[in-house]
Amino acid sequence: MSNISLLKNLTFFVVILLNIFVFIDEVKAKSKLPKCKVQNTEIITTKSCYAKITSSNGAVYDGEWKNSCPHGQGKILYDNGDIYIGEFKDCTQHGQGTLTHNDGVEYVGDFKNGKKTGQAIITYPDPDGMIYEGGMKDGRYHGKGTVTYSDGVSGVGIWDNGEFKGWEKRLK
Repeated sequence: MSNISLLKNLTFFVVILLNIFVFIDEVKAKSKLPKCKVQNTEIITTKSCYAKITSSNGAVYDGEWKNSCPHGQGKILYDNGDIYIGEFKDCTQHGQGTLTHNDGVEYVGDFKNGKKTGQAIITYPDPDGMIYEGGMKDGRYHGKGTVTYSDGVSGVGIWDNGEFKGWEKRLK
């Protein structure tokens, strides 16, 4: 099995595990938290609760709320087809999550105040088939990261706020 196949399989396994853990947390949240008080698609309680709400722009959020904001575990289906499953804090993505874009790009990793920041694995669909595993800062590659292409070529590179600085190690 080639390195690229192994990396794709490992990435797929990590994504599945993350989604299972999030789903289990959602089930726990549904069973432990009371239903939110809702009026015209607005949460009208400040206590922690659970609800599924469709916003006026067509996005659907299913998860935990606090102070009328998504807070805790949840899932959101955006009107453009993107899906986020993971943690929220004070109305924004914060903590561990999986963001699957409608074009097939999948980000599994850390979010901070709604931005992709921390460690992540990003899988790009074919024909590129590239996988990036490494640091992120404000939605850009940052620090050390491993890039693996669909042809098996890979390398460890250094990025500074999205700007590629060079290869630390190139592998075949």
